Amino acid sequence: MRISTILFLSLVTAITAGNAQLEYYATREYKGMCDASGAVTIGSEYFAIANDEDNEIRIYKTDSNGIPVGTLDLSKFFQLDKGGSRKTELDIEGAARIGSDVYWITSHGRSNSGKIRANRHSFFITPVRDGESGLLNPTNPKPYRFLMERLLASKLVGSPQRDPFGLHHATQFQNDAYPRLAPKKEGANIEGLTSLPDGSLLLGFRNPIPGKKAILAVLANPKSVAEKHAAADFRDMRTVDLGGRGIRAMETWKGGAGFPEGVFVVAGPAGGKTDFALYFMAVDKTGHLSDPELVGQFPAGGMNPEAMIIDPQLGLKRVVIMNDDGTHKIKGQQCKDWSGMGQMQNAAFRAYWFDLTDKKIQIEVK
Repeated sequence: MRISTILFLSLVTAITAGNAQLEYYATREYKGMCDASGAVTIGSEYFAIANDEDNEIRIYKTDSNGIPVGTLDLSKFFQLDKGGSRKTELDIEGAARIGSDVYWITSHGRSNSGKIRANRHSFFITPVRDGESGLLNPTNPKPYRFLMERLLASKLVGSPQRDPFGLHHATQFQNDAYPRLAPKKEGANIEGLTSLPDGSLLLGFRNPIPGKKAILAVLANPKSVAEKHAAADFRDMRTVDLGGRGIRAMETWKGGAGFPEGVFVVAGPAGGKTDFALYFMAVDKTGHLSDPELVGQFPAGGMNPEAMIIDPQLGLKRVVIMNDDGTHKIKGQQCKDWSGMGQMQNAAFRAYWFDLTDKKIQIEVK
């Protein structure tokens, strides 16, 4: 099937934005992990979510507080580079569903000390079967490892001498260990992933933020890349103004409840845990994306959003924003420090439920 090129042109114009303050109406705690990252819905009642501190994808019932109803341990399936528990960590950060395929992307960044970790350069598919049993094993025992290299080699990025997106500086593969290139400092870090109408995937960078604008890139052939390890074909790339923030999560919306078809973007700082906001980009039938418009800012204090899903039945009446709660204290101890049975019984990540139906952003698609 031929995938058409998506051109980032300003053919979609936002007229007005919604209320600048977002308020959640309910919260949930999901047990057994702390550091929520990419998530997708599984049928009408469940969601699958990655934990960027281990290699397990867990499935939860959305409308409950409880332990996972299913898990998929990728370390038992993938042929991962060894060298200690931290070195084998995949660092999954984003997820997107297209039909019966769920795509997962890792950070494509370095360790916190600035060391290159091959496992963090992974892209793969887990087929999905709607219902509690959820995810099936990945379709290839080796994840695709060359997304960043292909992006750097494309004409979209430029050369190391002319580096408008700052990606050559942020990667520097020739330097195996470089503390300044840690993901929360000057290093590259992908955290957003979502689908576009033509079957391509939109990638969002948390870092770098060149000129205080976030980076978006379009992968045109995701299925052949993940399953057959075809060369990644990046068709388009741009920066967007998110108030100086990077991208923490993205979710596609098919339209309705005051919003046209488009993409919600959870934005936040490259480092730190304050100043988060939600934006929306409309998309027309040919795939043209608007500039982002502010939907609202998340409440200050407590929120560290890293994942987002939209309820398949309730739509924008139940938008679920999940927290990275690794440093959140539970019974006087940081969540990420619980281990063994203590982790299953005590560790948890928080999720916040929002109703966006009163925002009604007005978009004119030309």
